[in-house]
This record gives sequence, structure tokens and C-alpha cells, in this order.
Amino acid sequence: MSSRTIQVRKKEVPVREQHVPVGSLAFNPHNPRINSQFIDGEERTQELIHAKMRSLESVKELREQIDRDGQINEPLYVIPVEDDVLADDYEYVVLEGNSRLAAVRLQKPSMLPPTTIPCWVLDFSSFDETETESLIFSLLGQLHLRGKKDWHAFEHAGFFYRRYKDHRLSLEELAEESGVSIRRVRECVRAYELMVKHDDPDIAHFSYYLEYAKAPNLKKHRETHPALDSIVAEYIKDRKIPKAEHVRKLGKVLGDQKARKKFLDTSCAQPFEEAFEIAERGGSMDETLQKIRKFRQYLADRRTKNSVAKLKGQNKRSMAQIDYELKKIARIASQLGELSVKERGKSK
Repeated sequence: MSSRTIQVRKKEVPVREQHVPVGSLAFNPHNPRINSQFIDGEERTQELIHAKMRSLESVKELREQIDRDGQINEPLYVIPVEDDVLADDYEYVVLEGNSRLAAVRLQKPSMLPPTTIPCWVLDFSSFDETETESLIFSLLGQLHLRGKKDWHAFEHAGFFYRRYKDHRLSLEELAEESGVSIRRVRECVRAYELMVKHDDPDIAHFSYYLEYAKAPNLKKHRETHPALDSIVAEYIKDRKIPKAEHVRKLGKVLGDQKARKKFLDTSCAQPFEEAFEIAERGGSMDETLQKIRKFRQYLADRRTKNSVAKLKGQNKRSMAQIDYELKKIARIASQLGELSVKERGKSK
């Protein structure tokens, strides 16, 4: 057993290294990885946490690695148990390394798991409860945001959300602590907040909410239509928005009056597809009209007329080429005009 210190947010935290019996270690119910499995508020008993953790592919892969190596190569970060509920059965709570603990506890008849695990026991006794919790989360951020970076994007967001809401860290402080841009922190907090607010526990939906939170062109629509957040959340949960990347196209949908009306119609079976099709048709017509208008304005511009006159005055060949192109343009314009008349006649 040896002692040392580690520095967290410029605070010295004593640490001692020792091997701890597997049965003495409890999962941390508030670890970001575990927290991501319980966004729906389900009770976090040790048995249920283990059941959820052992079903993760990453935990199964860890067990394979432990079996190959015959040991755990990376120590767990733990603190003494203070929770009365856990105190009767456990001695330490795992701050970091819950996946490794779950892997060790996987039952495999052909392989015996280690009976003890290398741990770093952290001593936060010189800090009050609030500061201790903040330092613990800061340590986890150092390990997983600047270090291993093995958290899922949803777990990142949950971490930022708790630091911002519960620990009252500013976005600037979170960005500095994690090494992530302020913009990214803000987007993650907004996305996670939307999932919590609209009671969506599905981790697979996080990418939808993140795209929604990221889109700068949706801000004005969210202000104009207060129910938009709720409608989008319901569409995400009901799979009425097929892919997360489609959320990026909502700006175009909501920018078209007819498409917006269709999208906001919650009785529609496929609101996104139908609304986007309307927006695409409208956008196509707008784009064609803009190109024709710009071309007309270019031809009518005095500078264009001066350039044509100058070219015609240079030699007969230039004059003939320009006359040829202008006659072609006039013929095509006439054909397009006749096409418009025919289309109008059909519509009648």
C-alpha cells in the first residue's frame, strides 16, 4: 500500500493505492455512464445497475480483455462508503471504473474473475460535501473528456448538464475544465435539457436533439412557435423524423409557409416527409425564378450593354458571335414563354 496526491481543480487530494476485494465495491449510482442508463428516473439499486451494465457490449469486451490479460491493468478510483444504505454491504463506492467492476462480476464458468481489484482510494475528508461532489465530477471530466474520451456523446451531455445545473459552473468554466468549446458545451446542455424536459429516455434519440439544439436557423422559429419544441420531441419519439440528419433540414421546412403548416399539423402521419417535399418544390421554383431574374438583370445592366457594344466594335467576327448568342437567347426565352402559357392553359 502506498500514498500520494493528485491535483483536481488546483486542490491536492490524497490517494492511497491498494487491492480491494471485489465484494467490497459498490457501483456509483451517479456516475455519468450509469446515469445514462437511468434517465427515466428508475430506482438505482446495485442489482439493477449491475443488470443494466452487464448487458452493454463494452462491458462484455472488457471482460474478454481481462480474461486475456489475467488481471485488471488500470486501477479503479474509489472513495469510502458514506451512504447508510450501502454501508452494511460495501466498503467503497467506485467513482471511475464501474464498467471494469461490472466486467469482473460477469459470470463465466470457464474463467474465474479476480478476487481483488487494484484501486486508488481518494480522501476528500478535508472538503465539505458540496466541494467534494464538484471535485469528483471535475476528476471524471479530466479522465474522460481530456483523457480516455470513451464516453458516449450522451454521457458527455449528461456530465455537462449536471455540472451546469447542479454544480453551478458557467459554460466558460465547463469549456476550460473539459477542453471542449463553449459552443459545444452549450449545445450539449441544451440537447440534454430538451430530453429531460420532454421525458425522452432513449439514448439513441440524443443525436436528434443535438442537431436541433445546434441549428442556428431554428432559433427564430422556436421563438415564433412556442409549441415547436414539444412537437419536435413528440415526432422524434414517434419516429416521425426518420433520421437525425433530417433535423438539419427543418430550417428549410419551417421557412416555407405551406411546408410549415404541414409540419406543425400533428395529425399528419408523415409530417416531415410531406412538409419537406412541399419545401423542396417551393425552393426549386424560387431558385429557378432567382436565376432567371439575375440573368435578366445582367442583360439589362448598363455595363453589360457597354461591354457588348465594345466587343461588337472590335471586329466582324465578334459581332457575328454576339448576334448569334443573342438570337439563341431570344428563341429560348420565347419557347419558355410559350411553355408557361401552355402550362397555365392545362391548369384551367
